[in-house]
Amino acid sequence: MTFQQLQYLQEVARTGSISGAAKNLFLAQSSVSASISNLEKELGYPIFVRGKKGVIPTAQGAEVIEQASRICDSYRLMEEIGRAKSKKHIRISAPMIEPLDEAFVELVAKYAGNEDVIFSAASFSFDESIEKVASFMLDAAVVLVHDFHSQSTDTMLKTQNLTGQTIATLPTVVQLSSQHPLYEKETIEISDLQNHLFVDNIHTPMVYNKFLNEIIRLSTDHTVTVRSSYAQHLLVEKGIAYSIGVGTPKEINNATGLRSVPLKNVNYRLIVVTNSQKQSGKEIEDYIKFIKKALEC
Repeated sequence: MTFQQLQYLQEVARTGSISGAAKNLFLAQSSVSASISNLEKELGYPIFVRGKKGVIPTAQGAEVIEQASRICDSYRLMEEIGRAKSKKHIRISAPMIEPLDEAFVELVAKYAGNEDVIFSAASFSFDESIEKVASFMLDAAVVLVHDFHSQSTDTMLKTQNLTGQTIATLPTVVQLSSQHPLYEKETIEISDLQNHLFVDNIHTPMVYNKFLNEIIRLSTDHTVTVRSSYAQHLLVEKGIAYSIGVGTPKEINNATGLRSVPLKNVNYRLIVVTNSQKQSGKEIEDYIKFIKKALEC
């Protein structure tokens, strides 16, 4: 298997035809066809079903195409590293929470005129974030730690020479529309949720969050998983389901029209994790300052 084969594969998948891919790649159709056939022989299963109107990925082929895309993206990133080696690259991981997004935007805005600094943001799981900070792959990671796990987390960070700075304590909130039976409640008990439908976003699967599940015991019988955040929003907006997030309770969110009601006794510490063996730098200090500002701490 070669990188070139993966590039050809991506182009065939994008255009939906071998002839179209060959035209875009400035190659003979036979060359592209042979490349795909050789890749299929090496893997031991078909990637595409060929027809008169083009090609369609098989079930296995769709997964191969997705993996090929990741490999090619990683290769391009490695090329970017070479081009950006003279620049200071600040890499941050944070959960997808509005105040954290606002803080990152403000950070980038502050350094927008500085061509020697570039920023990147990702959202890794707790374990991945800790591992990447420990191995210097991230400059900082913002993590959420449930109150019940605070002591064990602090011990673990010290063991790995990591520093954890607590920025705030945030409640878990239940997002509801005015059509939902729980909408009028000031606080919600865990028991209140048992017979209502929970909607989960496949990109940020809360149902598999080990911290929440130890407490809430979300049932798959009362869970619907969707692929898009828009479908998630519609289900909540129509009062069919509730969603769960972490953040500041709001009587009414002007942007969505939803209420965010705190879930009783389910709180998280928001911690910025950095590596003790590496000086954080002004950029991370500014980021922490902007987080506090966004949270109005």
